[in-house]
Amino acid sequence: MDEHDHLFISYAYEDHEFAEWLTLRLTAAGYRVWCDKIQLLGGESYPRDIDRAIKERTFRVLALLSHHSISKPNPVKERTLALNIAKQRHVDFLIPLNVDGLLPAELDWMTSDRLQNSVRQMVSGLDTHLRIYNLSRC
Repeated sequence: MDEHDHLFISYAYEDHEFAEWLTLRLTAAGYRVWCDKIQLLGGESYPRDIDRAIKERTFRVLALLSHHSISKPNPVKERTLALNIAKQRHVDFLIPLNVDGLLPAELDWMTSDRLQNSVRQMVSGLDTHLRIYNLSRC
């Protein structure tokens, strides 16, 4: 089995309810999902664990873009790492999902052209990526 078999959910704390909902929905649909609210326990070194999860376990990063997440340091770092990995692996590694109606002009130039406007569009894209890279759901 491919070691990069998880979807990583990147989000701002203010969007945690949607992140948890999306994690549960994707898990129920058969995807392996890495979400810090579910994966991390208290007292862990979360920056190191998140970095390792993105680099070693993830096949796509789902970035929940909102008015909160576009300016928070950790979601910005996660998106930047995802974009760097995309360049290294030559794949569309970052899948930004517009969760609260951001306008393209409110985004940085690196993510605005990849923006997904619905969960359905995002899941359809994930299924396409799975077929292309011969990966399967759980």
